[in-house]
Amino acid sequence: MALRVGIGQSKNPASFSAGREAAKIALRDLKSDNPHLAIAFISATYEPEKSVEGIKSILGETPLIGSSTAGEITPWGTTKHSLVVALFKGDELRFSLGWGEGINQGSREAGHKSALTANRKFLETLSPEEFRRKVFMIFPDGLTGNCADVLRGIQEILGRSFPIVGGSSGDDFLFQKTFQYCHKLILSGGIVGVLMGGDLSFGIGSRHGWKPLGKPRRVTKAIANIIYEIDHQPAVSLYEEYFGEEVMELKTEPLASMAILYPLGMAISGEEEYLLRNPNTITEEGALVCGAEIPEGEEIRLMIGNKETLIGAASHASLTALKNLHGAKPRIVIVFSSISRNKLLGRYTENELEAVQEIFGEDIPIVGFYTYGEQAPLTSEINIGQTYFQNASFTVLAIGE
Repeated sequence: MALRVGIGQSKNPASFSAGREAAKIALRDLKSDNPHLAIAFISATYEPEKSVEGIKSILGETPLIGSSTAGEITPWGTTKHSLVVALFKGDELRFSLGWGEGINQGSREAGHKSALTANRKFLETLSPEEFRRKVFMIFPDGLTGNCADVLRGIQEILGRSFPIVGGSSGDDFLFQKTFQYCHKLILSGGIVGVLMGGDLSFGIGSRHGWKPLGKPRRVTKAIANIIYEIDHQPAVSLYEEYFGEEVMELKTEPLASMAILYPLGMAISGEEEYLLRNPNTITEEGALVCGAEIPEGEEIRLMIGNKETLIGAASHASLTALKNLHGAKPRIVIVFSSISRNKLLGRYTENELEAVQEIFGEDIPIVGFYTYGEQAPLTSEINIGQTYFQNASFTVLAIGE
């Protein structure tokens, strides 16, 4: 049986009803009963438990994985404050779910556990001839811990070059609390993932389109994902130099507009683009708290983007994902797009999806969400296959057969 996909969306303000309605529409779109896997992207405006109950009232024991969002991406366009369910059914699809808790207490351990549980279930449920792991799709918390360490924990189990792709959970620009869903388990500050394989093809592409602004700087004091000093000055001084008194917004409003629009970039050997970091918050002492580390001693640049370069990056990422399918016919495209892009593009956010459609065709369904960070492999020969935590990127996972 060919891979079948069904997608449903609801904007019903009642959490249970929204889950039930989205699942019912997705099941109808699937044109089949008993789906093998469900993926849910759920606005943080909904109550987690009731949303899952609503989905389960239609799908029963269908394995479920999902994330809270900072906006949803659907075949009908981008939206906010909605609940989206994507269903998969195919005899060639193989998968298992994994999870880890307590990213803020032990990021590496949480990542390690998520991969360990998924890998163990994959081994236990499949025969040797079926054991063909292809990609690990993850949804880690987007507000706490060090996501670079989360990835290191996963790579301890799956290997440094194993494809890992995903998006960090959001909460509709509130920057307070995100949620991760794994079947009937609801986490906050955790990571969930689905290890996928079988006789299906997976193509990944990721680009951002931001360019360096100003002269290089040096991180002179940093611990884990907190940058204390840049050029021996409080880290926030970099933003004060460019924006003056307006930078005070960063100390009272998490991820204020200027931090989103001007991320920090560090060069990676062999890569065409810088690796980006958004400051999530700024402490009273002027330290920058990011979603993953920028090591002490690293040279960094302030980065800038515009609508043309961002949309061009979305097209480039889509083309790379299609190329990496190696001739397989795409069945669905899953997109993880940064909130930075959503903020900068504004009313032009639909242009990113149009870029995807131009590459894959308008008949290929697109689903995904706006994230607080993206995970995707780098592309150069020296780094091939190794996944990094990224900010401000447009990441595409194409599934085909």
